[in-house]
Amino acid sequence: METSDSSSREDKVESAPPAVAPAAPSSLGVPPSPSTASPTAPPPTPKPSSVKARPPFQPPSFLSVLRAILFLAVAGAAFFVSGRRWVEAYVRYQAMKDLDVSDLLAPETPVSVPAEKAPIEATVKQPRAVVFRLEAPGAKVVLLGGSFNGFDAAGTPLSLGENGAWETTLTLAPGRYLYKFKVDGKWTLDPSNPDRTPAPKEASVLEIQ
Repeated sequence: METSDSSSREDKVESAPPAVAPAAPSSLGVPPSPSTASPTAPPPTPKPSSVKARPPFQPPSFLSVLRAILFLAVAGAAFFVSGRRWVEAYVRYQAMKDLDVSDLLAPETPVSVPAEKAPIEATVKQPRAVVFRLEAPGAKVVLLGGSFNGFDAAGTPLSLGENGAWETTLTLAPGRYLYKFKVDGKWTLDPSNPDRTPAPKEASVLEIQ
């Protein structure tokens, strides 16, 4: 009887299925599922790119170029004017900086009392009678023109004297006068007076002191 029991127990032990080892608990304390014990990682999903495609290059229009040129011209003119004003202001500053303040003050002049002046005698030159004479015995009409009558010879005729000389007397103030004789319609210089103006407009010169 004992032999049969032991043999039957050995058969039961041999025919029993192998024991399955319990799965190790996860770090989170949740036991893994039998179906997810060794899962396969899915492939990563590609992220959409954040870089946008650049549009094709387009050349600037004529109006844009013209506006840029006008802007540069106005800016350059304004810069030139302002720069010139700054330079002038700097030059004035340097000039005032080097200037001594004492140069701006009026020098002290001593006050002097004028001495008594002797009375000045007034010497007024009075007009004088001047005789114009020309030796022209064969002449018919002799006239006198000069700076004293605007060379209007018709207004100052000469008279023929007993000695055959033509003469007239004028009252003239002191000064320098030019004159000529007009004999029978022809201008001529005074042969007795060596003082005369240079050619081509020659005239006799009279100085009255």
